[in-house]
Amino acid sequence: MLIPYGTDAPIYHFPWGTIGLIAANIAIFVSTGAGDLEGIHPYVLTYGDGYHPSQWITANFIHGNIPHLAGNMIFLWGFGLVVEGKLGWWRFLPVYLGIGAAQCLLMQTIMLGADAGGQCGASAAIFGLLAIALVWAPENELNCIWTFRLGMWGGQVLEIPIILFCTFYLGSEMVFAWLYGWAVTSELLHLTGAAIGFAVGILMLRLQWVDCEGWDLLSRWRKSRVAKDVGDLARSVSDLANGRGNRRRRRTHRLDEMTSLERELSVKVDPGEAPAVPRKSLRQLRECLAAKNGAGALAAWQRIRRLTPDWQLSESDLRGFIDVLQQEQHWKPCVSFMQQYIERFPESAASIQLRLAKILITELDRPRRGLRLLEDIPEQTLDGSLAAARERLRQLAEEKCVGDEIELSDDL
Repeated sequence: MLIPYGTDAPIYHFPWGTIGLIAANIAIFVSTGAGDLEGIHPYVLTYGDGYHPSQWITANFIHGNIPHLAGNMIFLWGFGLVVEGKLGWWRFLPVYLGIGAAQCLLMQTIMLGADAGGQCGASAAIFGLLAIALVWAPENELNCIWTFRLGMWGGQVLEIPIILFCTFYLGSEMVFAWLYGWAVTSELLHLTGAAIGFAVGILMLRLQWVDCEGWDLLSRWRKSRVAKDVGDLARSVSDLANGRGNRRRRRTHRLDEMTSLERELSVKVDPGEAPAVPRKSLRQLRECLAAKNGAGALAAWQRIRRLTPDWQLSESDLRGFIDVLQQEQHWKPCVSFMQQYIERFPESAASIQLRLAKILITELDRPRRGLRLLEDIPEQTLDGSLAAARERLRQLAEEKCVGDEIELSDDL
């Protein structure tokens, strides 16, 4: 069994919704008797008894036993990180609950003529999240623990591409559903949830309700098609250069075909599209800074740098990063951004230099380095309050520099 616990996909929003859903599932499991049949019966989705809209929601929070609950919550965490990381909790929760409700409605419709039966559990909705992750982040990886079975350690930690992970699980469900004759088993319930999630993921991409920055399944497929067309064009040019096709009429026909293909490619590969990706990421970065979400802002910044390595933050964005990271006490990236600011904007860097010196002296145990930084601040850039702050920091640093102790490294 592969247990996902993390991902390298960009996470722009803290997973409050995922955590809340896990807590709600656990609380409901305990309050309904930990799988007791009498306790859970009113909330299970029933077959063959007409429509019960309340069950379309409640059934997704009911579990029969602890392994059932634990397995679902582990996968909810793994794929909730990916999907909620792009949506935020306020959009993630309606998507999750909507997939679960739609799948329950579908199954209650299919089983209207059944004599009895029913379903419960979050797995159908979670398979919907799995399918959305497949659409939105196929080339990102899941950090997984491999086990022989739940609760038995397999001895390996793996990083598996989402497309490979999802293909394995969806393929396994399809094989077992086929072996069972497509009867209404857990495999079929999982596949219907995945189908609904796949449709939701595609729809949100088409409507531009989610920004995957060109790394989604559709964009990667289009790019591969364009690359194939470019390769075909290159081979055609090579054939012409080598003198193949001696007849003038054939050469003219092939040149006409190339001109047509070039026109098609000029539409597919729009040079104006490239700058749009950083702009979308920059919007997300600034939204995270405004929301005081340092981790989300760092993820957005790293994605922009991968797409456009020469891009640099503006002065206001740098200050925003410094403020958020200092507040969250993420000292290493905070120091890095402070150093960038001092190098790029030395004329207005006095206050940042003082803040950096304070971090070095009071938080990172680098008093000597802090003293050197204080000495580098030009006197004329300090007003009365800043000069007083520098003097207090200088005294504190000198107190910390006891004897001949040496700071082993300036690396942070």
